[in-house]
Amino acid sequence: MSSQSIKCAGVVVDGEVGQFRANTEKFGWQGESGTVIQEEGASVRAAQWKEGMFRIQLVDEDVLAFDGFDPRDFDKLWSHFQTHYKIHIKKWRPPSALNGDNVDDLLERLEEGADA
Repeated sequence: MSSQSIKCAGVVVDGEVGQFRANTEKFGWQGESGTVIQEEGASVRAAQWKEGMFRIQLVDEDVLAFDGFDPRDFDKLWSHFQTHYKIHIKKWRPPSALNGDNVDDLLERLEEGADA
């Protein structure tokens, strides 16, 4: 396989396991039953990654959902989409666990540390 294409096995769409593939112009998925999803790279508006779940929004507003990626797949997906489709894959990060109570505690500790 050339560096112009990528393959990721074990990717799930609608409960079916298959393989995600992408080349310089197109990306897609083929399930074990033969089901195929294929889109042009130019049709991608945005993409997001969250813990093995990959969501791709198309210019027509459709969203494709791919699950079950190995966490190690992120780097090659990110590089491929950035290089060939000029799309930055946004990596979802959990929100901070701060709330009103622990913000006050945190500020108090910061003040104490500054006074020391």
